[in-house]
Amino acid sequence: MGNTGGNSCFVQLPQICFSPGDCVSGTLHVCINTPVMVTEIQLKITGRERTHWRERRHRTETREVDGERREERVEYHVDHFGRNDFFKIWIPLHRPGQMFTGQYSFPFTFQFPNGIPGSFQMQGFHFDTHFDCSCFYKVKGVCQVQGLFKSNIKHTQYLQIIERPPPIVGHFADDLVQVNVCCCFNRGQFYISMRSDKNSYCTDAGEVVQVIAEMDNQTTKDIGSTHVELWQRLVLRTSSGLPFHQERVVARSGFPGLLAGESHRGENARHMPLNLGVGLMPQCLGRLIQCGYYLRISASVACANDPDVKVPICIYSPQPAPQAWHAPPVPAGWAPQVMPVVDVGLPQVVPANAANQDEFYGLFQPSAPPLEIQGREVVGPGPAVAQAVTPGLVNYASARPQPVANGAMPVAQQANTPFLQQQ
Repeated sequence: MGNTGGNSCFVQLPQICFSPGDCVSGTLHVCINTPVMVTEIQLKITGRERTHWRERRHRTETREVDGERREERVEYHVDHFGRNDFFKIWIPLHRPGQMFTGQYSFPFTFQFPNGIPGSFQMQGFHFDTHFDCSCFYKVKGVCQVQGLFKSNIKHTQYLQIIERPPPIVGHFADDLVQVNVCCCFNRGQFYISMRSDKNSYCTDAGEVVQVIAEMDNQTTKDIGSTHVELWQRLVLRTSSGLPFHQERVVARSGFPGLLAGESHRGENARHMPLNLGVGLMPQCLGRLIQCGYYLRISASVACANDPDVKVPICIYSPQPAPQAWHAPPVPAGWAPQVMPVVDVGLPQVVPANAANQDEFYGLFQPSAPPLEIQGREVVGPGPAVAQAVTPGLVNYASARPQPVANGAMPVAQQANTPFLQQQ
């Protein structure tokens, strides 16, 4: 975004989709049309998760109406917020002082930490509670303009972090369950096991989970029906650790039951496929946002506990195709002065004690363990600059960039930045 003098900057990257551990090389382009005093040119890199939910509550208040005291039930709302920064660092790229008319480029490189969760955004309702949460990453270029009432020159580029799926392996779980009618009358045992073809599935591929189930009804009760389900477990937390829970079925298939004494084992095991459909949210296991999935096979027993087994699975976002996104073209006549490359060091995600999250992590392995400092903003180390800060810029009265076509540019690139629309 440019200031009133028509000056602008733009964060250019070869792509906007990355995975944890990837190296990123980009350039902060600055176009000066009106000479300006710039105290510092900075690069800000942020990885953050945010949570919010609003509870609807009621209380009884006593009011006086026409001389009579009446009790009324009043509705009110309570908001809960959480924020956690995986990293947030400011890196000085240059301290130029007076910047004259011209074009300038500041290359930079950095590497995303391993273990960070993927980009995530979700909202919805759970009974009377509305919730929303997001996990996002961004790179921001800022030219600090001297003067109390003068606008800084800045531009923000949001990035998409896509977690790599885990190695594909099969899953197996079994259990021998004591079936008690009305909580206390023993009716025998029920053996149930499940074996799935793999442990991870894509959100938009419309895959089918191939499940083989063995069941042995050693009880005196008939089993009305059996089911295979995909459950989504969502846990949000505030900065102080207050939790919000939601657990729901997102895919389900039903199958016939078993008579008392009936067995389906070995060659007679049941094939119970489950169609996942498309549009599922990807897995996100951070400190404040924990969204995971598990498969559940259950047998419905009237007036008794339902035997079941569960196995966790990973739902991941599809990897983008090569060259699926193109950076906008360089304007005609663009001949910038190029500064030395700055190497930015990002902090690592530090594992810590997750005692208050044992219930969740007992079933799922966190992709991003909780940070060491609970309830506080964790800021990265001081500026890590490989190159020394260079002296003042040379006055390059280069040709101004010519207008470019941005009709097909993604929204994430903020096509309305003056740098791209300069006349």
